[in-house]
Amino acid sequence: MREISAQKITEVVKKLCIEANCQLPGDVKACIENARAAEPWGQAQEILDRIIENYQIADETARPICQDTGLACVFVKMGQEVHVNGDLAEAINEGVRQGYTEGYAYLLGKLGIP
Repeated sequence: MREISAQKITEVVKKLCIEANCQLPGDVKACIENARAAEPWGQAQEILDRIIENYQIADETARPICQDTGLACVFVKMGQEVHVNGDLAEAINEGVRQGYTEGYAYLLGKLGIP
């Protein structure tokens, strides 16, 4: 049986939350760019251009991607031979909390805001 500490899960979830808010996956970028290339309506083209510009700025400056409001959704795939030392749900929730808190603090620091 493999054992994983809840603290390790929290650390990984925190890291993934920060990454997910700063880095858009390549396949998602490609879909947006393909949609832009196929879009005939000028206003929709402009909106897609702004989305592309936004994730390019995020890539260049290591800042979060401007997003609409939402909620973190974490999917867990774990085999029967894995045991979590601690509360799995609490570890995930704490990782999300820390990721958003530390990611926000990191952004403020980059902007020179105490």
